[in-house]
Amino acid sequence: MISSATPPVTDGPRFDRADWSGAFRNVGLELSDELVVAVRGTIPKELAGTLYRNGPGRLERGGLWVHHPFDGDGMVAALRFEAGQVHLSNRFVRTEGWLAEERAGRFVYRGVFGTQKPGGVLANAFDLRLKNIANTHVVRLGDQLLALWEAAEP
Repeated sequence: MISSATPPVTDGPRFDRADWSGAFRNVGLELSDELVVAVRGTIPKELAGTLYRNGPGRLERGGLWVHHPFDGDGMVAALRFEAGQVHLSNRFVRTEGWLAEERAGRFVYRGVFGTQKPGGVLANAFDLRLKNIANTHVVRLGDQLLALWEAAEP
């Protein structure tokens, strides 16, 4: 049944904006084989294998933040489950664009989701280059782990 009733008016936002934005933080460290401790419960001893996750990890350069988290450079995290324990490792996806911006210490490319590189409108208006941010998905192909993005090669 479809209701035509007007939704109730609220006195303010239903969420805390600081909590929401806290989900998107700049990752400063790459970790190797760090033990992750369960806050509640236990990790089943029978659970074995590695879960790979890819998402935005670099959201700031030179004091400037991306306009949208989807413009953030990719970071692959690996959670390795073994004998009732979990270990975490993570790495930035070292695309040519990531390397160029690491060397420069600033944004060199504009983002697809509104992030502008320094230099104002003229520096961004005619620059149609896209940086492969490799932050969308990760797949294993043979002995390679490939970081993916919809608009470029793995």
